Amino acid sequence: MSESAQPSVPAETKTSKRILRDQKRAVIFAGLCWLATVAVPVFYPRGLAVDAATRMSFQAAYGWVAAQGWWLIAAVSAFVLMITRWNPRLATTSRIVLLSLVPLITLLDAITFHWMSERFLSETTSRVLVTLVPGLIIYLSWGSIAAIIAACIGLGGLLAITEWLARWTAGRWEDKTLDAEQAKRQTSPAVLLFIITLVSIAIAIPALRNRKRTVAEMRDHSIRHPLCAFRIVGYRGIGLPKPEGREAVMARMHGLAVAPIIEAKQQELNTIKLDPESIENRPDTIIVIMEALQSGVMTKEIMPSVHAFSDQGYRFEKHLSGGNSSNIGIFSLMYGLESTWFRRADAIHPVMLSLFREAGYELGFFGGSEGWDVFEMEGYIREELFDEYQTETVDWLESDQRSINAAEKFLQSNDRPQLAIVYLYSTHAPFASLPSQEIFQPASGFNFVVPYGDAGREPVFNRYKNAIRSLDHLIKPMLKPDRAIVVAGDHGEAFLEDGTIGHGTRLSATQNMTSGMMYVPGLKPRLFEERTSHADLLPSLIGALGWRLVDEDQNLLEGLDLTRTSDDDLRERPVGSFHYLGPQLILTAGFSASPSFPFALRMTADFNRFAIAPLAWVDRTGRVFEPEPTELSAISVVGRWASARFGDNPLSQELSLSQWLSKHLKNENVEIRRQAIEAVGQLEEPSAEVLESLKPALGDEDKEIAEFARETIVLLKRR
Repeated sequence: MSESAQPSVPAETKTSKRILRDQKRAVIFAGLCWLATVAVPVFYPRGLAVDAATRMSFQAAYGWVAAQGWWLIAAVSAFVLMITRWNPRLATTSRIVLLSLVPLITLLDAITFHWMSERFLSETTSRVLVTLVPGLIIYLSWGSIAAIIAACIGLGGLLAITEWLARWTAGRWEDKTLDAEQAKRQTSPAVLLFIITLVSIAIAIPALRNRKRTVAEMRDHSIRHPLCAFRIVGYRGIGLPKPEGREAVMARMHGLAVAPIIEAKQQELNTIKLDPESIENRPDTIIVIMEALQSGVMTKEIMPSVHAFSDQGYRFEKHLSGGNSSNIGIFSLMYGLESTWFRRADAIHPVMLSLFREAGYELGFFGGSEGWDVFEMEGYIREELFDEYQTETVDWLESDQRSINAAEKFLQSNDRPQLAIVYLYSTHAPFASLPSQEIFQPASGFNFVVPYGDAGREPVFNRYKNAIRSLDHLIKPMLKPDRAIVVAGDHGEAFLEDGTIGHGTRLSATQNMTSGMMYVPGLKPRLFEERTSHADLLPSLIGALGWRLVDEDQNLLEGLDLTRTSDDDLRERPVGSFHYLGPQLILTAGFSASPSFPFALRMTADFNRFAIAPLAWVDRTGRVFEPEPTELSAISVVGRWASARFGDNPLSQELSLSQWLSKHLKNENVEIRRQAIEAVGQLEEPSAEVLESLKPALGDEDKEIAEFARETIVLLKRR
């Protein structure tokens, strides 16, 4: 029979066969993606092995991980099979895109959790990717860049191979002699999917039998469990990142209560003055800021020059930076304030520069880095603020050495006293060191890969210590006994101590604490073993110089003058350190010294949208402290902090939400009235009392406020 005379295949048969073929490919592709999903928690080189992280047997432990991986794959596969039947044209795209996301997200989650102890699918990670990574990507080592490129190529190749295998296997599985009816009667891939799912449930029975213990083990070793990657099961993390629901609205009410105090203090800070009769001692002054200087590294071995010099002045053993990133750490140092004020930096003249300018100093800034505007630092680091200003693109030790040389030249330029702020960058990852100072071995090369595992930590940490020692060597000529000198880190640096790598990603002792010292000629040496902070450095420096603020400005700075502060005062006072990623801080106090109590209270403190609220007790790693301490009151600790900062504690006022709203709507400040209405507009279930309290705003003299109140009432009634 000629080719033209061969019987044609009915369209129905073609469609049925195509659907069956695509579904087979989908199930095979799903099986391969399942293997990849399970391989991530089984083989990822971080933490305990799967069987070591549980009390289950070897077989039950790995069976439980396999079951979790299959349940994720099965859920997506069911959706893909429906798409294949409803719209066959999307079969290939949906199969490749949706199913491959499961192992890809599992892998990205493992890497993200390894790097900063946060889930890939989290608000924190999205904020890091949007705000932190773009500014730092230019400083990635070639090793990390090569690893990223290799991973992308490898994943693309693996995806192509997986699709080819799925097509090839489905082709071997296909029976081309079936007609439409036979194709329909053949065992559906969906049935096979269902059978495998039942088997996976049976395999998971040992884990499900003791669900409480299993969930606890998953939370403690979440990198080994695919369900944790997709946030189906939680993990021992930082707790709520911000207040939610009604608590969020009450946080705004409490914040608005101190808003007038914040606004008034902002104006006063711009007119802060020294008592002119106190300005007699005017030595040249140097502020050396080292990037990412971890707490505890100011030792004879790591920083011999600075350590020896600090023996003649103040050395701070438990020192909190203003926060866990450069911008908020340097802000606190230059303003004598906690970094809760950082978002208002553009509206407040840098206090350190104002006071030293008033004392007759010339001001210089010298930095081995640029990009101050990228991290919102132009409010206090820009050329117009200084008599001499020199910054340049990062060239590691070379640019740092040029900054030091320029500062020395500035300090010797004329007879007027000089204030030189020197910012050194070589202690930022991937770290740079002088061959003569590389005494800590074995040390990684410049191109080490991030994130690294436990085995790779020591070489990287040794490289970091060599970089610190190198900067210590470079600044040694600046440490002269006739100068006032401060040496401090801008923030800390994590090397997996808190489960993270780097800084700016978590509120923890490792990221928020740094090293510091202060020397002023004639100052009696003192070793501080109680908590101090960056906010203390400016008031302590002017106190050591013998300067005084005028009487009406005595209480403006939030830091303490350490020349007049006892250890008992330091021990009990609440001290905050801020978060790069948002309006949060860790609040430390007397309880922080005890291992039986939390290290800090994490809280919200927003001076722009005005919100104050406790969030969670945390340990030194920044994770939620368990069990919650019954002996401590979060409200009381936040209240002590608020009283110290504002002279008022709104949390102590036992007012209901509607009473707070009524109070704020009577405020003469239009912005406070507007924000109060905005805050209650977030309520999901507004009470009749709240709606009634909003009604007076309908008659507000400001027409925009009245209209806003009307719109909010309509919105709340709909809910």
